[in-house]
Amino acid sequence: MAASLLASGKSTLEGIPPVSDIDSMGRICQYLGANITYTSDSLRIDTMNLGSLNVPDRLTRSLRAPILTLGPLIARFGFVNFCLPGGCSIGTRPIEEHLRGLEKMGACIKASEGSVEANAPSGLHGATIYMQTPSVTGTMNLMMAACLASGVTYIYNSAREPEVTDLAHCLISMGAILQEGDGPDPITIFGCDKPLLPYRYRVMEDRIEAGTFLILGAMAGNPLAVHGCTSKYQTALIEKLRAIGAQIDIKKGSVIVRKAVCPVAVDIQTGPYPAYPTDLQPQFMALLYMARGTSQITETVFEDRFNQSAGLIAMGAAICVDGRTL
Repeated sequence: MAASLLASGKSTLEGIPPVSDIDSMGRICQYLGANITYTSDSLRIDTMNLGSLNVPDRLTRSLRAPILTLGPLIARFGFVNFCLPGGCSIGTRPIEEHLRGLEKMGACIKASEGSVEANAPSGLHGATIYMQTPSVTGTMNLMMAACLASGVTYIYNSAREPEVTDLAHCLISMGAILQEGDGPDPITIFGCDKPLLPYRYRVMEDRIEAGTFLILGAMAGNPLAVHGCTSKYQTALIEKLRAIGAQIDIKKGSVIVRKAVCPVAVDIQTGPYPAYPTDLQPQFMALLYMARGTSQITETVFEDRFNQSAGLIAMGAAICVDGRTL
């Protein structure tokens, strides 16, 4: 939805679920001047008449995704005033990577408590950006901004999550020219001096939602088939589910999970993709509650993501938290 702001015209996103986050992001786009039409599993967004470039606190406080409008707006219009986003209470989620990268591309950033103002009256320019941490939203913001920057942008140490690749495919469908590097190679974006083209694109599945159902399948009494699940995106999770004792059958476009009859303890450590995803750590903790033996979870992404352990302790679980290790 944020990428649509790079275009001028009517775009269609397919595979969109009717959830509150989509509604919240839609309200932000409408506030900016976009016209949005929802259908059963898609939405059409018309960005021909964008006007306001100020995103107020009342629209950003409840979720993280609005930060993704920062890059497209500064790239297309040269200005944006943005109230910092909210989201889950799982620790510090700074946006320094976003701001540092935009400054490298020529933006003048004024950050105060609770808001950011970005100016680039002469437009953005290409830059070589080395991200200190592989932030997913930071990578996405810089990719989108670079599409309308003059020259070539190289993003090193970028996030490699499937959602980043999906965004790259979407941007290419809009006329952007970019290359995703392998391993240490950077993401390379060749900028242009005009808005991208309206598009029609089907987004990838929600791999965290799919992973949540896979974990549920390891607890359920009957086999659970998760359709529309791309198994290669779930490699780290599937490895741990098999280690705990669950049976996994991979079919084309679906994954079938059979309950772990006598689940055994395993250790997990979260990290950037392709490591075990932090967003599936709380769900797996509930599964480990059923396992025989002692398990250890090491959380390397967020410093305060064991809040759910209090509920398991209240149910009788023996849990000890020591910093980022549980």
